[in-house]
Amino acid sequence: MGRVGRYGFTPVPRVEAGIIRIERRCAPLLAATAEQGWRRLVELGFSGVGGSLHASLCRARPRRRVDLAFRRAGLDRGVLVGEVAPQSWVRLCEVLVP
Repeated sequence: MGRVGRYGFTPVPRVEAGIIRIERRCAPLLAATAEQGWRRLVELGFSGVGGSLHASLCRARPRRRVDLAFRRAGLDRGVLVGEVAPQSWVRLCEVLVP
C-alpha cells in the first residue's frame, strides 16, 4: 500500500490518491456451489433497501435467522454495509444461504 500525492497528476485533483495491492487467494473463501447464493446475498445487502444491512437482509430472510447470522459474524445490527469484512460476509452466507 502507498500514497500518491495529488501533484503527481495533471490536472491536479482535490484529493490525494492511494495504491492498493490485490492478490488472488490460493483457496476461495466459499465453495463454488455457494457462488450464486453468495451473489444474491451481497446484492441484497448492498441494495440499501431497508436502511441498513440488517434491514436489507430481513427483507428476504427471516429476522431470527438474520439475527443469528449477525451474532455468528460478530456484527452489530447497525453496521454499515461497507464496513463488513469479507470473513463476516462468509459467516452471514453460511447461515443465510441454503
